[in-house]
Amino acid sequence: MTKLLSGLYTASGNHLAAAALHESALAELLNSQTDRQEGAIEAVTQHLELLQHAHARLAKEGQTGTIDAAAAQERVQQIATKFGLSSEQLEAVTGADENVGVWERPRRFSLDVEDLETHHNNLRQTSGSALLNGNAGAKRISISAF
Repeated sequence: MTKLLSGLYTASGNHLAAAALHESALAELLNSQTDRQEGAIEAVTQHLELLQHAHARLAKEGQTGTIDAAAAQERVQQIATKFGLSSEQLEAVTGADENVGVWERPRRFSLDVEDLETHHNNLRQTSGSALLNGNAGAKRISISAF
């Protein structure tokens, strides 16, 4: 959810809020009891990369004063120590892709619907809802995005 919210902030141009989200996520991961677990390492590297992109966007806008470089470097070293990350995994973003970390509207939304039990409400049976009637298997409902 943090990455989704950060992507929404980034898409709307609020790069400072996006950076704050990644910084808080990294602080939570540093304070957690998990270390060197694959999921935690993946989350840390993703948040580091997205934080670096947010910092690059802030620098591009001339807001480098909002970034505490010494604290950021100390946090990176703490992360490297705790999670055993190599210097290649911690390298700064160069030639940053402008679309990394930016939320984009999906072309289609879909939901998987399963009828686990037969519904015995007569009102529902007579309502004409063809989407939920039929066989008991899973169905996919796709909706085009506007």
